[in-house]
Amino acid sequence: MWWRSAVLAALLAAPVQARAQAAGDLGLDLSGDAAKKDEPAKPAAKPVEAPLDNPPLEPTPGATPAKKQELDVGERDVSTEDRVKSVQKKGFYKKGHVELSPHVGVTINDAFYTKYNLGALVAFHFSDNLAAGARFDYLIVQTTENVPTAKRELQSRLPVSKPKYGGALDFAWTPIYGKASLFNSIIHFDLFAIAGAGAVISQTSSSSSTDPNIASNPLFNQGPHPAFDLGVGQRYALNEVVAFEWSVLETIYTDTPGGTGSSQVQRIMSLSAGFAFFLPPIRSE
Repeated sequence: MWWRSAVLAALLAAPVQARAQAAGDLGLDLSGDAAKKDEPAKPAAKPVEAPLDNPPLEPTPGATPAKKQELDVGERDVSTEDRVKSVQKKGFYKKGHVELSPHVGVTINDAFYTKYNLGALVAFHFSDNLAAGARFDYLIVQTTENVPTAKRELQSRLPVSKPKYGGALDFAWTPIYGKASLFNSIIHFDLFAIAGAGAVISQTSSSSSTDPNIASNPLFNQGPHPAFDLGVGQRYALNEVVAFEWSVLETIYTDTPGGTGSSQVQRIMSLSAGFAFFLPPIRSE
């Protein structure tokens, strides 16, 4: 029976040798698989990179990215340019300066007697928008061609108050500043309001007649007439010393026109223009 056992062993060993031979033919080593499973996996080697000619700069902690900086600079430039075009600083500063303003004017509210005035204003600017000054005017009354026509057609008298001199203490308030373009240059200007009180001397204030009846007549010796001023004006700064000014000023006082016995309210509305000189020169920015 021993030969049966030998045959059975030979049959069982044949497949094992066949598998070993096949593995050897393929170049595989199956004997070490179990040992390899127990070993930890090694990390893959990193590829070696060639050095760059211009390596990128490492960002500084807290620094703004370049694109962000370029955008901020562009936005800042645009906003600055727009601000210069739309809104500029005040063109001139009058605080602490003395203003001397000679002017000429003419009335615009009397169709029968035109009054021309020649005068001057001396003012001190406490701030850029507040000033006080003294104004003096010399007035000339001229009869227009409407007076004979009115007397002839209407058969009426036209009593008139003939002012000779006027003076007042005025206060000026400047609430508005602006600029204008003229001949490719920027001219700064401001708008101001005027209010004050003073006196007017007319033909009824005093009499120089040699007639004792007229000289002693109280209607011709009333003295100065109290007056009030109210108006608006505009100033254009031509440079740091000189500015052009115009104003519309109404002077209100009471008088007895033509020596009549009735006192009447008189209104002189004049349009004046002149040049203002600032000492020391105004500071512009």
